[in-house]
Amino acid sequence: MAAAIIALGLEANPSLTWRDVQHVAVWTSDPIPLLISNEGWSKNARGLFVNPRFGFGKFFHLNVWKLMLQSQIQYYLWIF
Repeated sequence: MAAAIIALGLEANPSLTWRDVQHVAVWTSDPIPLLISNEGWSKNARGLFVNPRFGFGKFFHLNVWKLMLQSQIQYYLWIF
């Protein structure tokens, strides 16, 4: 299902790069349903929860679709 949503988003907005798609998938993931009953969650340097088994969490397709329809994805480079 995730591949289908991404394919539709790329068809609607072909100017997106692989990095834009990666950022959208990470930003819209929802770890909350998985945090409660699974171990191994930690916060990365950006402050996002990550798990070796589940990645950044549940893929939230509606938010992915909304972000991919935007004409330009804006993300920020955090320099430490």
